Amino acid sequence: MNVNGLKVTKKIIMSFFKAIIIPALMMAWTVTTASAATLVSAEGTYDADQLILNIYAQLDTPVVSQCIKVTFNPDELSIVSADKNESVWYFGDSSTNYPYKDPEISTDSVVILGGKLDTSDPTAGVSGDKVLLGTITFTRATNTMPVSDPESLFGITLSLGKDRTTYPNYVNFASTTGEDLDSTVTFSGVSYAVICSLQADINGDGTVNLSDFLIIKTHWLQSGVTYEEGDINGDGTVNLSDFLILKTEWLQSCN
Repeated sequence: MNVNGLKVTKKIIMSFFKAIIIPALMMAWTVTTASAATLVSAEGTYDADQLILNIYAQLDTPVVSQCIKVTFNPDELSIVSADKNESVWYFGDSSTNYPYKDPEISTDSVVILGGKLDTSDPTAGVSGDKVLLGTITFTRATNTMPVSDPESLFGITLSLGKDRTTYPNYVNFASTTGEDLDSTVTFSGVSYAVICSLQADINGDGTVNLSDFLIIKTHWLQSGVTYEEGDINGDGTVNLSDFLILKTEWLQSCN
């Protein structure tokens, strides 16, 4: 029997349990409050049919758990999928990783939660200026483009996954050393951008206008040309088909 080997294995397991498992399960334990910032933000890109929301965190202190809640307007948005960033938030090691906890989805909110429990490096956490927590894809009920006030229409807000007033012993963001980081978390809201799907915006300035027409005019009836030279439909020639696409989208804008 390899007694020394057994002792080493037990030591690793106990170290893993004390440093990672307990904080990741977010049970009540004696913690200190850290002063480092934890900033949560989101970026939404949308077209007439969908909205894709990426949620990020600035993690100055390495963490082993994260839990955030995204609420939204159910009259405008319906969830297609909600996914945690499993390349970062997982149980396992560098070769075999297992996702921890599926997102909790309701008609007007999603809770994305995850832990980092790396058996090959038990005390390792997650840190960085812009760490992806998860991605939510919605379908839209309307097709208004562009949206003049996306904040009001989409109604997306960010908060801690579990409200500490209701759940005082629940730790959403825990550091690798057992610090309760929830008091350091701030939310910067959501920034929105339009996914531009105008085929005839050849020069990519966000509007189908005279600049795009002049590109088509310059290469009119030429073959073997590229999209950037006016072959909008990709048939190898700048011709009437390309002009009709430009005509349909004339003066439309993604801005």
